[in-house]
Amino acid sequence: MDEVSALVGKTSDEAKSSTKFFRAPLLWILFPQLAAYTLCECGFSFSSSASLLASGVALTASALACFGVFFRGKKHEFLREDLWTLCLPIAVFFWAGVWWSLQAPKAVDWRGRAETELVIDAEIETPFRSSGKSWSGLARVYSASDGNESLCGARIFYQFRKSETDTMPREGMRIRLRGIARDITNDTWLNADFREFLISKRANVLVGNGDCVEFLSTGTFETIKLWFVQQKEDLIDTLITPQSRREREQRILTAMLLGETSLLPREQQNDFMLTGTMHIFAVSGLHVSLFAGLFFALFSRVKLPYWSTAVATVFITLFYVLLTGAAPSAVRAWTMIVFLLASRLLGRNANPLNALVLSATVALWSDASLLASLGFQLSYGVVASIFLYGIPLGDYWRRRRIFAYVPVKDRTRIQRFLVFVWEKSTGVLAVSLGTFIAGAAFLAGTFEIFTPVAILVNCLLIPCTGVLLGVALVVAVFSRVPGMTWLAEILWEADCRLMFAVEVFTGTAAEFSVHFSPSFPSPWLGTLGGAIILTLFAFGAFWEVLRSRAWLRFLLPPVFLCLYLLAFAG
Repeated sequence: MDEVSALVGKTSDEAKSSTKFFRAPLLWILFPQLAAYTLCECGFSFSSSASLLASGVALTASALACFGVFFRGKKHEFLREDLWTLCLPIAVFFWAGVWWSLQAPKAVDWRGRAETELVIDAEIETPFRSSGKSWSGLARVYSASDGNESLCGARIFYQFRKSETDTMPREGMRIRLRGIARDITNDTWLNADFREFLISKRANVLVGNGDCVEFLSTGTFETIKLWFVQQKEDLIDTLITPQSRREREQRILTAMLLGETSLLPREQQNDFMLTGTMHIFAVSGLHVSLFAGLFFALFSRVKLPYWSTAVATVFITLFYVLLTGAAPSAVRAWTMIVFLLASRLLGRNANPLNALVLSATVALWSDASLLASLGFQLSYGVVASIFLYGIPLGDYWRRRRIFAYVPVKDRTRIQRFLVFVWEKSTGVLAVSLGTFIAGAAFLAGTFEIFTPVAILVNCLLIPCTGVLLGVALVVAVFSRVPGMTWLAEILWEADCRLMFAVEVFTGTAAEFSVHFSPSFPSPWLGTLGGAIILTLFAFGAFWEVLRSRAWLRFLLPPVFLCLYLLAFAG
């Protein structure tokens, strides 16, 4: 099967019979959507009148694209292709721009204004971890006292004392706060990096020093969220035994299983950061696929019909995703599993790249602000790198067999061992290299750290992480089953011992790791570098000029990454 056809889910014959414009229709939707959101993030959002005009353009382009799809005229076949090629991206671009403008918080310029006492009603969007004396976070204002109506629709950074309420603010809650509003852009009380973070989130106003706070509602589905939080806390209490000899390993394993980095001891957190392996503590495809695979295999063993097995796997995996906080990477992995299982149920070719693109498209339409999230960028960027770069590179290396000139029966034991190691390790090394290249620029832009040793450490750590997570998942399930707690304790002890070995390995690697800190003037330059690398991956997979020159296809992205980071080396 041709590689391009495999990536878009078609056989070679189907790909040849299709026009080149219809090979990957989802990409024709995703790329204009990304372009529109990027321009809007840079300040090119539509006003009310411009949104109306953009809607008209999008509606016209959509009609022409539909005409191109259903046009039936062999004499004017080129017209069909040209209409689709030109009008569909235009329609998606303008629809996405209008949608972003409707969802995005209004930008408020508070510069030069004196501190103002006001009363606001707001909905909490992102509550931050509490400090010792106050609650804080981001909220969207939907009403304000007289003279401050310009704040309506804007995002603010709120801060109020814990002594004002015993209720912990949660996402979706509506609050009424009386306090002092002041400009964030010139606020010297805030850390410079945190101030830049708030400005990037379009939160230009701080409302703090509140002497009165009132919770108006508990938020949509708040009872369900609280139930999942309670279940998570109960599971943490079950898995971690305070002051036991294995408490440190238990905390690391529980943090890995539930994505709770707050459970990590400080020393181990630094070790994983320096070796570039902190990503294993973000609930993502590795976690969700293991959980889904465990239950899918279990249901398949009891001879359930495929449809019931797929449905049960989807809902049980959704429970795990919600239990861990529904991070973007976990939601992405879950939606991909849903699409893959559904495609097989409907008798279609289950293609993972199509599922990834469709998942990203749906996620961005549901929440336009995800594009600026590092979690979203890493989640989709890293998985795309596996399909577009890591797996093809592994196949390319495996075809370059060592000792191919020696007949199999004449090979020595050492030669057979080296061939075995080569065949088994090339895939892991290639995937590790692809994910490292894809994520390095994104991470360097945010954390200003680049660790080359992460490539080798990940090659050894990822297989061990799969084993650790698999056992931890079984322990988490068995610990809730009456009569199986004894087996859970035995498996948990074995898992902790393996975790101790991994901990020693990462600690040693951290001591000898070499890293440097690139200095980006803006975190968006890191995002730009990551986007360029993903574009090179895509061109390498779909453009014949690069696809036919494997050395150029696989060498160009790492060379670009090194040059890009060296250009900003401090």
